[in-house]
Amino acid sequence: MAVTIGTDGLVDTVAINPRALRKGAQAIEELTREAVREAQRDWFGRLAAQDPAPASKERLRARLEEIQAEYSLRMEEINRLMAGLLSTR
Repeated sequence: MAVTIGTDGLVDTVAINPRALRKGAQAIEELTREAVREAQRDWFGRLAAQDPAPASKERLRARLEEIQAEYSLRMEEINRLMAGLLSTR
């Protein structure tokens, strides 16, 4: 599973390997969570490198927290969709 984040800080793409669908809902949830977190770390690192001033780091951290809250809601939606896909197999 792979997730990329756009320049706006929002999820841009999500790629799911079909093999992941065989692992069950809980495994898919964990794979998705880890992929999103890795994408967030990468995004935050790129932004911090562009503007390393301490005040900007705090702004970036606050924005990242907002984005994480939004991702949590999206993750719940993805998990419901994935569970629905798995239950119809």
